Amino acid sequence: MPEIVVARVAGLSLMHCRGISREPRSAASLPAIVEAEAERAQRPAHVRGSGRAAIYLHPVNSTAAVLLDNRLGATARVGMEVRMEITFLGTAASEGYPNPFCACGNCDRVRSIGGASLRKRSAAVIDDELLIDLGPDLLAAAQLHGRSLAGIRYALQTHEHADHLDPSLLTARSPLCQAETGWLDYYATTGALDLAATAIGNLPAAGLHDPAVAARLRLRPITVAPCQTFAVGPYLVSGVPANHDPRLAAMLFAIRRGDRALFYGTDSGPLPEAAWEYLKREGWRFSVVVLDHTFGLGDRGTGHMNAEQVIEQMARFEAEGLLAGDARFYAHHIAHHSNPGHDELRIFAAARGYDVAYDGLTVVV
Repeated sequence: MPEIVVARVAGLSLMHCRGISREPRSAASLPAIVEAEAERAQRPAHVRGSGRAAIYLHPVNSTAAVLLDNRLGATARVGMEVRMEITFLGTAASEGYPNPFCACGNCDRVRSIGGASLRKRSAAVIDDELLIDLGPDLLAAAQLHGRSLAGIRYALQTHEHADHLDPSLLTARSPLCQAETGWLDYYATTGALDLAATAIGNLPAAGLHDPAVAARLRLRPITVAPCQTFAVGPYLVSGVPANHDPRLAAMLFAIRRGDRALFYGTDSGPLPEAAWEYLKREGWRFSVVVLDHTFGLGDRGTGHMNAEQVIEQMARFEAEGLLAGDARFYAHHIAHHSNPGHDELRIFAAARGYDVAYDGLTVVV
């Protein structure tokens, strides 16, 4: 496996995958290294930016990036690290924000100010390859934020509520719609898989697990349940029991790559004791924690949380020893009826020790 090398030169962080030789490399040689390894992997290197500052994304490990300055001299190896990137494709509760059918003060104000206050229904992507929730606003999010989802190889489904699962997307990404993409490993509960199969319709008794159906959809359905830990490509994932809807098995996700871990915590009220026990038993330590903020400045909830409950959960994460030294908290799943526009909400949150996610935000874990 290539080695991720992190170097700091002239105050800049430089990272690249060293798999060709052990000799020190100059910054000017890093693009050639990336291209050589791309050729070896028979996949093109992806380049963002140009000129004196460019980011080269390694084809084998898209989280290993090279930030280079063409004027720099020799680099120095100072450590090794793997980082994940999570991009929020939607951060609203089930009705979106603004609710298109609502004339409340929050919705009218957000329509006027726009920007980060406009929220689609919740979904997120990690490293452009791991999707969290096949949500109904995913197509719009990809268009608005200029994101291709063709590279998605894995998907985690929190639960089967309609604002988190749109089964038509399984067809949209398949050869049935002439989509040029690979196979998808789809991790979901029995309830979510059954609902998706019913929505697609006219499937054999085995549903999405039928080999012919899976081949048509380029889909590998994998049944998971709360309190299970499993490998998802290069990631380690734990399905964490949520406090959401007793009629179904809703899950939150703890996701680790290398030494960095993310907690994705929506939809849920305050975590059940089983969740805390499971996270401690599995030895999780999170650098980023994303929590449900549906009821915001409103009353306390059960299947969702308000700000007061979020602050309590933050304290519990710390008390249980579940945080890395650089841990950050983000509010997510924002509802129009209990949360002001983004800038106002962010000021409120900052005074209480957390931040607020918005559509298109990318966070390095």
